[in-house]
Amino acid sequence: MAPNSAAILDADGTILATNSAWQDSAETTDSWLHPIGDGTDYLKALDTAESTSANRVAAGVRELLAGDREQFEIEYACESPDGPRWFATQATTVVHDGTKHVTITHCETTARKDGQRVLREACEISTAPDRSFDEQIAELLELGRTAIGIDYATLSRVQDEKYVFESVATPAADDLRGTTAPLSAFPNCERVVEQTQTLVRRDVTEQAPELADPAWGIESYIGAPVTVDGEVYGTFCFYSMDPRAEAFPDWAVTFVECLSNWVGHELERREREEQLQQIKTTVSDVVWVSSPEKDEIEFVSDSYEDVWGRPPETLRTDATSFVDAIHPDDRKRVQEALVAQRTDPDAYEETYRVVQPDGEIRWIHDRSSGIYDDNGTLRAIVGIASDITERKEREQKYRRLTERITDAYYAFDADWNVTYWNDTVADRGDMPAADILGKHFWDVYPELEGTVYEETVRNAMESQEPKSCEFYYESDDYWIELQAYPDKGGVSVISQQITERKKREQTLAQQRDELTQLKRLNTLVRNLTQALQNTTTRDGIETAVCDRLTDSDLYQTVWIGTRSQSDSNDSTVVPQTSAGVGDDYLGGIPGGEPGPALVAVQTGEIQVIDDIATADRFPDYRREIALENGHHSLAAVPIATDETTYGVLVVYTPREHTISEAEQEVLVDLGRSIALAIQRVHSQRSLTAETAVALEFRIADSAIAFAEVTVELGCELELEQRVPTSGGGYIYYLTVLGGDSARVCDHLEEGCLVRDSRVVRATTDDEPGLVETRLEETPRLPLDVLTDYGASMTRARADDGDISLSVELPPEVAVGSLLTDLREIVPTIEVVSKRHVDRPTRTVTALREQVNDLLTPKQGAAIKAAYSRGYYRWPRDTTVEELAETFDISSPALHYRLRKAHHTVISSLLDE
Repeated sequence: MAPNSAAILDADGTILATNSAWQDSAETTDSWLHPIGDGTDYLKALDTAESTSANRVAAGVRELLAGDREQFEIEYACESPDGPRWFATQATTVVHDGTKHVTITHCETTARKDGQRVLREACEISTAPDRSFDEQIAELLELGRTAIGIDYATLSRVQDEKYVFESVATPAADDLRGTTAPLSAFPNCERVVEQTQTLVRRDVTEQAPELADPAWGIESYIGAPVTVDGEVYGTFCFYSMDPRAEAFPDWAVTFVECLSNWVGHELERREREEQLQQIKTTVSDVVWVSSPEKDEIEFVSDSYEDVWGRPPETLRTDATSFVDAIHPDDRKRVQEALVAQRTDPDAYEETYRVVQPDGEIRWIHDRSSGIYDDNGTLRAIVGIASDITERKEREQKYRRLTERITDAYYAFDADWNVTYWNDTVADRGDMPAADILGKHFWDVYPELEGTVYEETVRNAMESQEPKSCEFYYESDDYWIELQAYPDKGGVSVISQQITERKKREQTLAQQRDELTQLKRLNTLVRNLTQALQNTTTRDGIETAVCDRLTDSDLYQTVWIGTRSQSDSNDSTVVPQTSAGVGDDYLGGIPGGEPGPALVAVQTGEIQVIDDIATADRFPDYRREIALENGHHSLAAVPIATDETTYGVLVVYTPREHTISEAEQEVLVDLGRSIALAIQRVHSQRSLTAETAVALEFRIADSAIAFAEVTVELGCELELEQRVPTSGGGYIYYLTVLGGDSARVCDHLEEGCLVRDSRVVRATTDDEPGLVETRLEETPRLPLDVLTDYGASMTRARADDGDISLSVELPPEVAVGSLLTDLREIVPTIEVVSKRHVDRPTRTVTALREQVNDLLTPKQGAAIKAAYSRGYYRWPRDTTVEELAETFDISSPALHYRLRKAHHTVISSLLDE
């Protein structure tokens, strides 16, 4: 931009001094604007000029010198060899050493004027009602290309990583419309799509050499993203094959951004119109959209004529004409509701009758919702009016048939909406008819799904044959005998309460039969499982389980033991927590002896003794004391997840009770729930404990792939990150110390465990290498066991054939049990050191936990992989395409996951 030209005048209007810009401008503009030379009478030059603009400037200067004003500003046009040029003149009085002077400056505003003109023309084109969208785009591209002074202008879209030219303006007759090329062939457009930001480059080679494209040779570029419904649709851009001598003017950037926004909004509008047109012709219900004031119907579907018996065009001339067709008995009520609809459209829901021109009456169920802008202002009201005439006729038929029925009677239509509900069923369930008619039955009574009740009525509907059953309604503790009678329109149900009869039958049955036992046990286990979610320690979990099981009278004695090792290194089970028995009883359970508890731990399967008095599998030395305590049978239940066993739950039943197969299944589920609760507590304690047990493990086994490579290549490997994938496996990122990254990859792939391995960052003198590895399968590894016990991994390293692991454990975790589980996977693992450490509250970990909870698995995997592969380093160690290849997805898909993950992380840091 040229500098302002300036001059200083004395009190007589004579030029005292000028800057170089003043003298340069005198050669290209009217002489009166920039008279040359110090000592020139500026006012005389203005007076002798044949220009009204000169007269205006002269008058303003004289007013300044006379003291009538302190400053003025005038804008005008001047002729030049290249055509009219616009200027703005500013003048101000200055007093120096008691003498008045005038400073006068001329600023050229031609570019701003040109920009205003171009933007006005663009506005006229984009709002022209006689032009199609394609015609508007073509004219806008040509207008911008000519005004900006650039060769090419395009509107393009991105589809399947391809760049498709939709509209093009070129200096020649070449028509590139419909041309398709890889997005990567247009680095400038690709940058706009990736960053969803305007890109302006006067000289691509000089300013951004990484965006140079050898195929097309674009050297100057200005483009903006076109977004539709929040997603990048394509680009609106202008470019040439030669660099520009001067920067793009500000108005050009504004022009491109405004038009890219307009194109996006126009594409969204056209898409909505297509959707509305589809609704208009295909939906059987009457869909309508009105203005907030209800004085204009913006849209109504064609089905309006079928229901109201009048053409939709009548609503366009009179938006309230539909009210005239409402039955006189309903009209006033509906009109009042329509008035309230203007302020609270979401609350509107009315049922009324419409009288068609031939006198036929149709029943209508009408409801609406408001459409609001970002500021909460109501912009439109959308509604659906459904023809429910058949349902109403069926209700009237049922009402006539059931007026004398004293049993509970109700009915559904074919979509399970309640169409009839008599007083008896309303009183029984405390559900008035007004609260349920028209509603989906299974939404109101979800607890009935999956029961014999649901099976019966659905079978009746599907088979069109009457069905019956007896059903116990647990929440209200009563029995009913149900008769379901189907017809083409739905199902009618008559239910008679038979609670007293069932109670008499149950009184005659055995008090502790299997059904009662299971019912009580299921209820207990459900309540217990819920209670475990609020327990914060393992001891609390075990105590709650033992106390509740014995308090229920279902079991006499309950104890929980953990796996350990005896002095002779044999496997043992040591009781930790108990209820319903004294310490002397548990003290007589030595470890290492064959018995149900030890077998359950070793096999991971429930062990049941039906009769302690006679069972061979029950240890003889324990039989007498068990019988003295009244124990008849027992179950030893593994406390285990699919992968980790934390101990065993042992329950003893009273005399004459045998643990059925169904009860065993419930107990197995309880054992798993306890294990999951312990696993959760371990993880929480690992995050929040102020003290921890620091353990160092060593695996001396050079046959393991990661250890073997350190021997063969004389290097060291250190685990940087383990990223879960959607397929259930992991991606491992390993730092390579003292070795070549490529050779490490090749060596790992030669083994049977590693599926593939690639170099993320090559080894250099300044920085160690980084490799990415996937395993052929997903075997159970020591890392998985440590995670189940709530351990925090601080370091994992392979060196000279050995693997060392450094972890921190919650203080209450039994190290012996952990080591036993680890040795089942890696027999050679040993504890090198153990110590207790203090650690401060880790607010960073809390933040990480919060972010991980908010991230979806795919987002978490994407951002972790990007971080591990050096995507956020500068310069980057990897590209988006390489990351996308890692997850076998497209680059836009990976961009989408990263953007969502970035938003989650930043929100966690900045939002209150």
